[in-house]
Amino acid sequence: MLHSDHPITHEQDDLLGRRRFARQLAESIHAFRPEDNLVVSLFGSWGSGKTSVINLFKTCVAKKDLEVMEFNPWLFATDNDMTHRFLGALAGFFTSIFDNDEGATIASLLDRYRSIISPLGESREYAISGLREHLHEAFRQLSKRVVIIVDDLDRLTPAQIRNFFRLIKLCADFPKVTYLLAFDDKVVAHALSTDGNVDGHEYLEKIVQVEVHLPTPEGHVVHELFSLLLDDILASYEVQLTNEERCRLGQLYSKHLSKILTNLRRMKRYLNSLAFHVSILKGEVNIVDYALLEVLRVFCPASYQAVQENRQLFSSEPTALDDLTSEKAPFYRFVATLPRNEAKDVKGILAELYQLPALTSNELANYQDLIDSSRRAKRFSSKEYIDRYFILGVPHGSFSDMALDSF
Repeated sequence: MLHSDHPITHEQDDLLGRRRFARQLAESIHAFRPEDNLVVSLFGSWGSGKTSVINLFKTCVAKKDLEVMEFNPWLFATDNDMTHRFLGALAGFFTSIFDNDEGATIASLLDRYRSIISPLGESREYAISGLREHLHEAFRQLSKRVVIIVDDLDRLTPAQIRNFFRLIKLCADFPKVTYLLAFDDKVVAHALSTDGNVDGHEYLEKIVQVEVHLPTPEGHVVHELFSLLLDDILASYEVQLTNEERCRLGQLYSKHLSKILTNLRRMKRYLNSLAFHVSILKGEVNIVDYALLEVLRVFCPASYQAVQENRQLFSSEPTALDDLTSEKAPFYRFVATLPRNEAKDVKGILAELYQLPALTSNELANYQDLIDSSRRAKRFSSKEYIDRYFILGVPHGSFSDMALDSF
């Protein structure tokens, strides 16, 4: 079973409990002084769920006395194109939503505004000033307030981001209009900072009146969601974990996976990849070990490649001279060769795959016992099974465990 990465559109699909936040956002915007204009920013990193919250927000706003327009600036590349397209879309919106004279009046004024908004010359400044006064008065007479939603601003190039905020400066002061802008503030501030000596954060402060940060879901909620989605995958391929394996997987999620699967998009990307490989490898490897290895394959490819090329290290028996707690031990020497940007996340995962906690435990009385239990559990550190984790199948000359179990 694969999980869609599409944003949710209905409250019943909200698994992270964000509908309450979306309702509060809608209430706050609705309660704002009706005659004023407002620019609200919704800050959140890529993959954090901004679009899902926007969709929930639209559901809440539909119950209010507000009209909603959406604009996608990333469809238009140049400053001139973006400005003209926006004003054209806004004019069309008023024509279709406000079916009386007020809509037609504003649409006509916006079309005129769009026709003369090209590079300003002395002869046009007075005309634009007068036209803006007429526009402001027409907006004040609106029977309903308007919310303009702009999502995915952080998908734009730096030049396009700068062009868009020039557009906002040009149009943000229309009465009874609220802009809701969703973007990663670090990405946008950096793009704005590349324009001369401008400080991007200070630039945003001059345009945005209300900054709202997308709340981070509680850790236990994300863990429960991970478990729910993973259970769906395992059930769809008829894979059953023992209670011990479930307990181990929960501990590994808290210790390692949660530090890498930092948002819902990364989680679904990982789970979809895991689902594909579980369908191939079920019954042939230890699924918990493979779940760990899959994190490396998806998010730490250089380290994964290094592990694949040096896999004999993970299935070889330590010698009597090896001090497994020493930095000179083969395991730690190998970890020291990994890319620095990946090593921090990778080290703990590799220690689990190597079974370093068991190898260094005072409770280990006989290494042969560990070898035997690893083989029975089809662990990554078993020399009889480690190749299966990489070739995604059964090596030539070996027997399929699934086939043998079917007899």
